[in-house]
Amino acid sequence: MSIEKLIRKEIIPLKPYAPGQTIADVQKKYKLLEVFNLSTNESVLEPSSKVRDALKKELTTINQYPDGGSLELRKEIAQKYKVSSDMVIVTNGGDELLYLLTGCFISSGDEVILGEYGFSTYEIASTMYGAKIIKIPLKKGFLDLPTIARQTNAKTKMIFLCNPYNPDGTIFTQQELEKFLENISDKIIIVMDEAYIDFVESKDFPNSINLIKEKNNPIVSLRTFSKIGGIAGLRIGFGIAQPEFVNCLRKVQQPYSVNRLAQTAARACINDNDY
Repeated sequence: MSIEKLIRKEIIPLKPYAPGQTIADVQKKYKLLEVFNLSTNESVLEPSSKVRDALKKELTTINQYPDGGSLELRKEIAQKYKVSSDMVIVTNGGDELLYLLTGCFISSGDEVILGEYGFSTYEIASTMYGAKIIKIPLKKGFLDLPTIARQTNAKTKMIFLCNPYNPDGTIFTQQELEKFLENISDKIIIVMDEAYIDFVESKDFPNSINLIKEKNNPIVSLRTFSKIGGIAGLRIGFGIAQPEFVNCLRKVQQPYSVNRLAQTAARACINDNDY
């Protein structure tokens, strides 16, 4: 019996996520002394001294399970973003949040809309649960929000909006997003992937957290410590959404999915404005 005959039909067309080569691999392959890896948008800076010091102290406690609810980190995130801690979910990188979203809300036959060239995990995580993927071409490098809105129907369950867009760094504005939401059913989940929000300088960039508080649409903002915090190797991100939304996600989150060192590094990082 071939093991492939036992696989769920939704898994058959999937291809494993292909991570970029490590710096060490490239150095060895091409006999280079110095390499800067741009393929995964890692920070070229070391993490801050506060993060390193906190990690050294925490090493003596790794015989103990981590805080399963990331309670202290959630409190600090909530304080920084002026939300309640029950509006925050901490995850093993932003990737875990994407899998929680699809695992919690996507059923076979649902439609998921995303922009072309977007982060491949959107499609992988959605396809796992039987979603039909609708890809919308970019318009001169920008997400085409009006076309996305026109593509929605009764089967649309989730829309991924990456802002700033990965890989080309374009953005849509507060006004564009509000106009978009006027044409979106409140039964459609809007995933705002804002992994690169910390690098935005534009003053008309959307305030997703205010929209989460004000709008009827189920919106979740995905954030990460991987980029601006320089701790991609520890895998820690978080989501902000209404408490009811967060409670649903926690039902499918694995126990202790965010390790002690990652939580410690994130707590040291979150208020280190000098870094």
